[in-house]
Amino acid sequence: MDEGTSALDKENSENIRNILANLNSTVIEVAHHFSEEAIQKHKVKHLSLSEQTLLEV
Repeated sequence: MDEGTSALDKENSENIRNILANLNSTVIEVAHHFSEEAIQKHKVKHLSLSEQTLLEV
């Protein structure tokens, strides 16, 4: 999902992330802003692309 929640308010953004978290699948979300709270709550693996290298943050 590429910036799938960027135009949403905090409440609706959280609703979408809750739905995605309950799917029985791997979800890859590309985002410029992803809250630390959401990362902890949904057990997200936070990766960053730097100089063509994927790094775990």
